[in-house]
Amino acid sequence: MQPDSVFVANFLEGENDYEKTEWVYPDCISYTVASMRTLITEQGLIYCPYVYPHPVSVTWMLIFAPGGE
Repeated sequence: MQPDSVFVANFLEGENDYEKTEWVYPDCISYTVASMRTLITEQGLIYCPYVYPHPVSVTWMLIFAPGGE
């Protein structure tokens, strides 16, 4: 990502992380906020929660490169 890039994404928040390796389509899997934050920060990026009014109950986030927040 360039320093001025912003990546907007969502995920299904759960109490536990999906730990299997099988493809589960069309079902959904969930991850904890802590795990998503860890995955993002391990790549040297910045996680920022984002509140977005959407009819589907998912957790939204913004991801920035350092210097772009």
